[in-house]
Amino acid sequence: MYEKDNRGVHRITLNRPEKHNPASAAVKYEMIDAFHKVRDDKDARIVVLTGAGKSFCSGRDMDEVADMTSPLNYFLDQITPKVYRAMNEVRVPIIAATKGWCLGVGVGFTLMCDIIVASEDTKFAWPEIIWDFLGPSVKLLKLGVPMCKAKELAWIGDVYDAKEAWRLGLVNKVVPREKLEEEVEHYIKKLLKIHPTALILSKISSKTAGDIPNLDAAGAFERALYSIMLSVRKPSEVGVIRFRDKKERPYSDPDRKAG
Repeated sequence: MYEKDNRGVHRITLNRPEKHNPASAAVKYEMIDAFHKVRDDKDARIVVLTGAGKSFCSGRDMDEVADMTSPLNYFLDQITPKVYRAMNEVRVPIIAATKGWCLGVGVGFTLMCDIIVASEDTKFAWPEIIWDFLGPSVKLLKLGVPMCKAKELAWIGDVYDAKEAWRLGLVNKVVPREKLEEEVEHYIKKLLKIHPTALILSKISSKTAGDIPNLDAAGAFERALYSIMLSVRKPSEVGVIRFRDKKERPYSDPDRKAG
């Protein structure tokens, strides 16, 4: 389910609540389409990814897995990587709001997001290995999870509560279920106060940092992005004014929608 409000906030909701939102092929294609809409919307500011009902996502739709006729079909299944690529193409911040079950590919979706807000009742796990599939140890290592912990998460399949996920650095904030939307809105309001180009360039910088070979090259890349930012709006027009009068001014621009 896809929605957009007048602030440029897009909301993508996994909508199979009767089964805790398993990621069927149809759901994944809907996600790809929704993230492409965000990618192509020049007025997009923020995306919120969540699930309908009690849970965020119960993982891959196992009924579909059971219908795969051969190992080759499973290997050639490229729908999930297409979802990740579609998410990776989104330039604006993506906020995940998790609750209830967040399993397997559902955790993968959250880790592709920029900010993860989890309700206290969220249960995270990669149970694939229990069902004779491989856990995502390579993916976890690529995301920066320490090797010993990545192996434990991928090999054991234990369930982790939200507080343990926070301790491991897998989520940004843990709140009571009834405060989940309020906390997401708190992040939205904070992000809407930032110049859109600054957020886009900061996201590019963050995504690229891990692939830059040394500190000097990383510094040069960051300075190049900062130069682009200066070409969009000089600090003296907004940033310095904010600093001098000590007021938190929301971003606004007549050429784009106000935040």
